[in-house]
Amino acid sequence: LFIIFYVSAYYLDQSEKWTDIISSSFSLIILILCLLLSKYRNSLFLVFLFFSSYFIFDKYPRVSNHATLVLFVNIYLLFSLLTRKLFQNEKLIICNNDFLVLRWSLIIVYLFAGFHKLNYDFLFSVNSCANWFHNKIVFLLTNQTIKPYPDFIYLISPFIVVILELIESIAIMFKRTQLIALCSFILFHFYLSLGGFIDFAAVCISIMIAFI
Repeated sequence: LFIIFYVSAYYLDQSEKWTDIISSSFSLIILILCLLLSKYRNSLFLVFLFFSSYFIFDKYPRVSNHATLVLFVNIYLLFSLLTRKLFQNEKLIICNNDFLVLRWSLIIVYLFAGFHKLNYDFLFSVNSCANWFHNKIVFLLTNQTIKPYPDFIYLISPFIVVILELIESIAIMFKRTQLIALCSFILFHFYLSLGGFIDFAAVCISIMIAFI
């Protein structure tokens, strides 16, 4: 399940503008093969990890923030899978320790994202991207630049985003609060997807599978 979601996330990222036909087509072909050839899915995933890492590294650092997360996950999984295959003769299967690393990588990303927003421009500026995003969604739906919510929503939105990322990233560490935190993050990413951030949402949700 993780492989399908993860490859799909990379495909959504690369095909957003179709500026790179090679990487977009490659990820689509790998995705189709992973769906059809379940017997060879792990081997296909290894090929995907290698070439998708190359495509990201070739454009680095002119890539999105979530592409950096993908690159880290790719390099780690390549190292982990190949090490166990070459030195321990194990099957090319993502193990529990791998999923543990993926969980912590997502937790750290959310924590840093929350701390990064603790500044005046994000919390108090009228041009805060938290508020700009509300207007963007309406613009994409209506092609009009209007404020869809009352002023107090724009006042509290930046604080809600920071609280969500900081508190929920801690809540996601504990079993009792993990489900609530995951559901809130999924809803958060669903809202972001309405404004065009579906590639970022897909990457994060695919890594959330590590918590299952």
